[in-house]
Amino acid sequence: MNSLAIELFREVRPGLFRVLACRNARTYVDVLDALELESTQRQEGMSREEALAIVVDVLEQHPDFLPDSEEMGPEEAGDFVTLPPKERARRVLDYLARKDVGWVEDVQLPDWQRRVRFDAHGAILLDALRRIARPDAAVSPIRSWAYVPPSPMWMPSTKSL
Repeated sequence: MNSLAIELFREVRPGLFRVLACRNARTYVDVLDALELESTQRQEGMSREEALAIVVDVLEQHPDFLPDSEEMGPEEAGDFVTLPPKERARRVLDYLARKDVGWVEDVQLPDWQRRVRFDAHGAILLDALRRIARPDAAVSPIRSWAYVPPSPMWMPSTKSL
């Protein structure tokens, strides 16, 4: 029997977890949450421009976000604050789409349009994070159902009749 780690890392890229463990995890989780919620509305993914607009909106809610050199490289991280919002969003989206990170996939179609799709493993992990963060009403956009904790009223009685 293979270990969980062997099986897990055969399926997902280690960078998938790195995003959740870095000092900018709060910003990245909000970006991923917004992108994934929008992508569930579209089978074919969203245009790169739509994805960039979503990232711009989230970055506006995190004005102190500053990537470190491990996330984007020293030259890209250094001048980040001086960049226009759309360029900052492009760098964040490109980081999340890197092959070693793999939260999103940025695909160029034969007609030269670029589509952004959310990784299936990332969607499952994000769903689990939503359930942890919102245990009383964890809604799963992947499966379109809501988890409702059992009510004590419905629990079997321990009293004898």
